[in-house]
Amino acid sequence: MTIMKFCTVFEALGCEIRLKVFDFIMQAGEDGVAPKEIVEQFGVDSGTLQFHLKKLIKVNLVSKKNTRRNRRYYCASNIPAVFQQLVLQSDAT
Repeated sequence: MTIMKFCTVFEALGCEIRLKVFDFIMQAGEDGVAPKEIVEQFGVDSGTLQFHLKKLIKVNLVSKKNTRRNRRYYCASNIPAVFQQLVLQSDAT
């Protein structure tokens, strides 16, 4: 991962709501999270949520899977361990 890639990831996680959403998705693990769950958890409207999710997808922190009935968001499988540790450590403090 290049230094510029790290910059874009840190920029995306520099927004408090995106960091919280990323953490929420990461904590969900393999089950993923439906947009409705995120809206209920953080009290954001769906348009605002979509804006933030698009940013997380763009920097490859989150992936989206559509099924016939719904959409779910997952922590991307290729996230460097250092980012996962940063989020986990922020939960501990």
